[in-house]
Formats: sequence, C-alpha cells, structure tokens
Amino acid sequence: NCDSADGWQTDNAGTFGDFLESGKLDTENMKEGTGCLSVSGNDNQPGTFLSPSATFMWTGVPVDTGLTQENGAIRMWIYVSDPAAVGVASKVQIGSAGAPDVDNYEFIFGNSDDQSVCTHAGILTEGWNEITLNLSDAYKVGNPDLSAINFIKFYALIMPADVTVKIDDVRLIQL
Repeated sequence: NCDSADGWQTDNAGTFGDFLESGKLDTENMKEGTGCLSVSGNDNQPGTFLSPSATFMWTGVPVDTGLTQENGAIRMWIYVSDPAAVGVASKVQIGSAGAPDVDNYEFIFGNSDDQSVCTHAGILTEGWNEITLNLSDAYKVGNPDLSAINFIKFYALIMPADVTVKIDDVRLIQL
C-alpha cells in the first residue's frame, strides 16, 4: 500500500530524490489504508514537480512474487484530476534490475487512441481509477525476473495543465 512514503522517490526536474521533497503523503483522500502518494502542479511553472512528469519510483529488496508472466498482474489505484492532461507515453514499469528501462515489464497509457503508441489507452477517467495490468499484455524489456522484483515506476507525462496525480494500493496479484 502507500500508507508511507518510505522507499518511494519522485523525479523533481530530472533528479530523483526523497519523496517528501517533491510530493506528499496524502492522509485525507486515499482509496485504501491511511494514505496515498500525491503530487500537484502546473507544467507551465518551471521548477515545479510536474515539469514535465509525475513520477513515483520504488526500489527495494528483491521480492519473490510467486507469479509468472501468464498468471500475474499489477493492480493499483491511480487518481488524476484531469485525464486529458496525461500525455501519450505515460508508463507503469515493474522490474528486477533496480532501475527503469532494464529487465522490466512496461505498460504504456495516456490520452491517445493510437494503440501503436499507447497500448492501454483510455484507462484513466477523472478521479480514482482502479487498474489491473496483466503481465501477459506488457511490453517486455530484457529479462525481468518475477522471483526478484525490486523496482516499480509510475510515470505520467503531463501536458500543460494544473494536475494532481496520486497512487495507492500498488500490488502484484495472481489472476
């Protein structure tokens, strides 16, 4: 769950740092437990967190999920105040390399209906959205090891707008 910011980082103008430096733990409007991770801002304001993305990243001790690509999925709650502001090439990644874009499963979403660039288009509406992303539908980068998952990244490319993005109850499940 996202009841604590422990282990989570955000990308603030291209530099990953402690979560609480650029985002916040929201203990008032969450979907599960006692908190969720939240960022708000405007892409047109240089130096704000959402310039140009809302990124939540967790790196930790490898976890054996007991899942396979055929029977596993990532399920999470995502809040967006303006889904039209979430651009194409927004991503959810889970992996075993402890870093983005290496040995991971990747799901691309956003406000495009073009399935060639946006494999999970139209999954976000205004407010809270519970999404389930089947690993069998993911774009596979390298050789992710589901017995040693140590990385999760949520990246939302934000178009110019005042936007709030939140995540909660991120988990790997068996279908």
